[in-house]
Amino acid sequence: MRAPRLFAYGTLLRESVQRRVLGRAVPATPAELDGWRVVPAFVRSRYPGIVVAGGRRTRGGLLALRPGELKAADAYEESPRLYRRRRVTARVGRIGVRCWIYVPSVTSRP
Repeated sequence: MRAPRLFAYGTLLRESVQRRVLGRAVPATPAELDGWRVVPAFVRSRYPGIVVAGGRRTRGGLLALRPGELKAADAYEESPRLYRRRRVTARVGRIGVRCWIYVPSVTSRP
């Protein structure tokens, strides 16, 4: 079974957060997600969120997770209360890679 891949666009790209949440630093492979954009302070007017946005592109990183780390990331993202996981296809160069992404479950934006 392949290691789950996670497209990170915010705090999970920080080594200090990875060490706290996952127990290790996880190298990020630069990746892009077409048709999405990051909105700062989207969730509870405090946390970033990613939303569908035709014609836009978001840069982030693909994290190859070990068994159990996706559940640890779920807990960190307060899934499904604040964020929920969704399957998407990110691009690494010209190659499409299926991965998970956390999208907002709630928002306090009007």
